[in-house]
Amino acid sequence: MSKTTTVTTVTADKAATGADMAITAISENTAAEKEVVTTATAEATTATAETTTMATVTTATVTTPVEAATATPAPASPNSPPRLIAIDHGNANIKTKNHVFPSGYIECGHLPNLGSQDILLYNGKEYALSSKRMTQRSNKTKDEGHFILTLFAIGKELMMDKDKSFAVLQAHGGAVRIKLAAGLPPGYFKEGMKDFYQYLNRKGQIEFKLNNMRFCIEIEEVYIYPQAYAAARTLYKELKDAVYVNVVDIGGYTVDCLRLENFNPDVDVLVSLPKGVDTLFAGINNKIMAKMDKEIKDAVIEGVLLKDAKFLNTANTAPDRIMLIQEEAKAYTHDLLLKISRTGLDLAKDTTVFIGGGALLIKDYILESGMAGKAIFADSVHANALGYEMIYEAQFKG
Repeated sequence: MSKTTTVTTVTADKAATGADMAITAISENTAAEKEVVTTATAEATTATAETTTMATVTTATVTTPVEAATATPAPASPNSPPRLIAIDHGNANIKTKNHVFPSGYIECGHLPNLGSQDILLYNGKEYALSSKRMTQRSNKTKDEGHFILTLFAIGKELMMDKDKSFAVLQAHGGAVRIKLAAGLPPGYFKEGMKDFYQYLNRKGQIEFKLNNMRFCIEIEEVYIYPQAYAAARTLYKELKDAVYVNVVDIGGYTVDCLRLENFNPDVDVLVSLPKGVDTLFAGINNKIMAKMDKEIKDAVIEGVLLKDAKFLNTANTAPDRIMLIQEEAKAYTHDLLLKISRTGLDLAKDTTVFIGGGALLIKDYILESGMAGKAIFADSVHANALGYEMIYEAQFKG
């Protein structure tokens, strides 16, 4: 029996609205206490393109504040409005609303600055972004690595200000007040949200330099949202009429899966599989090493998967390498879709939204498999970061 696949590619919509899931957001008020704001499970509501439904809020208190080694107590800067900065802390890449960069860095104080690197000076040390990514892990709070990457992200976003208002504020002794919106995979969300909140929620003024530009910030509040659902929020207009929607976010380390019913999450299907595309890359290199005793660069693998003519040119890439990459990608995709189906998602029947850079890499193989009957591909790697902003706006600005 033949299989039919419908594919739609869409652009992330920053203005989409819809019913919010039963999320848990953790926030910090400006007093001495930390409050954990838990959004309880909302009763099912009917969402329209003009209406955003919010859930019930309850509060509890965390009594163990986390103090940053570089933070010095200082009064807030009430004359400056807080800046909301959303960051998607991926294991492969860090994504903000406007930027994407590798989740890796090196200490570079002993190396010459070649002028093309992003250099961060923080706590007496210099760091440069590197394509060599940090060790992958679900718990991102084990060391300072992801906080250093967070400072890179904050600095890059603030530098987007055309009027450089942050510099004017700092020149008068003030600090830029920051509200951070971040996220975790659905499968790790409940167990990891409190630690990640405390990890990011550094108190007092934090000073650093990015590319010789000085920054003084205060992290006023932190909000933790579920990945994948946040990305799906950017596609609400395309999904609002579907009763059931599968959301599959394919990253470097994890593949995050959830099911929406009338755009509300099914709490029985919130799964994160450790089957991101890095496992595909590793499998390719294992076979390459066994045959040729030489690794193949990630850029070449990506180029072949994306059917970039430069990398498909046999003058640049050996034909046997091209064939091996394609065969491994086909096998990986088939195995991945089988595992996703076993989580409870009906890929054949229901609309499935594929999100993330990994999904774009294996898009052709997903379509060729015939295993996803109604496939939608989000074309923005910024989707989670944009979704965090949208959920925040719906919560606090209605």
